Amino acid sequence: MHWRGWGVALDVEGDYAYVALLDGGVQILDISDPTQPVETGIGYTWGYGYDIDVSGNYAYVAEGYENEQGGVRIFDVSDPAQPTEVGFYDVGSLLTNVTVLGNYAYIGDDGVRILDISDPSTPIEVGVFDSPNFWADKVRLRYPYAFALGGGGGRGFTILDVSDPTNPEEIGSCPPPPDASDVVIDGDYAYVACFDSGLYVIDINNLSAPTVVGSYNTPGNTRRVAIHNGYAFVASDASGLRIIDVSNPAAPVEVDSIYDEGNTSGNLCRGYNVRDRRIHGIACAGCHKRPLPL
Repeated sequence: MHWRGWGVALDVEGDYAYVALLDGGVQILDISDPTQPVETGIGYTWGYGYDIDVSGNYAYVAEGYENEQGGVRIFDVSDPAQPTEVGFYDVGSLLTNVTVLGNYAYIGDDGVRILDISDPSTPIEVGVFDSPNFWADKVRLRYPYAFALGGGGGRGFTILDVSDPTNPEEIGSCPPPPDASDVVIDGDYAYVACFDSGLYVIDINNLSAPTVVGSYNTPGNTRRVAIHNGYAFVASDASGLRIIDVSNPAAPVEVDSIYDEGNTSGNLCRGYNVRDRRIHGIACAGCHKRPLPL
């Protein structure tokens, strides 16, 4: 299968995988036969694609430019062979993340912004959380709460109440895990991928006082994390996919890995998605596949 460029994020819906391309765009793959993924269509963005979330018939791509301009570009993907741009929201700065739930998109830049996307052709900002020196590099949802990675004012991991999208309010935070790059929420824990220091586990049972309870330093540059059945799947560039048992959040243990032993610079593992007992992975030059007991 021909890759259109560096894949840095993906979402999987049904028989299709949607890949955000750093070179600019979204590549749609038919994965009904996981051993033979086939490109069905591609849509182009003006800037670099950094993140993607697919909801219903639409794909939302976070993009940025070299001059640090960017926003959310919205594609109609109801026909996977012909993704069509239908809307764009300009945030005026490089954007690296987007998360969609219902009629709202949540993005992080120099704050956490909430967009009304009930009309995808005309996204409208309806709420924002901001405070001095605060920024957010990643936002994830477990409604009615948003979890933001960023910095400023001693924050690094910030929890917001977004039940009123016009007035998001901070309810808790903890000091930043070093070089945080991605976060997923599972049960009472947040799992944070940290670029230079691996995986951090944060107890969020008390939302007003989140606390780091465990960590595991993976090799390589840690980019993304997914959680499934008590395991964390961590994308670590040239060190491949690291599989970590997090059944005891205070003491994560690596149990397996998938990587190209002869590779030191190519096939950088950028992201994974775990769905329906399968691991869907992206790299700058292709996919690695291997059955695992999930």
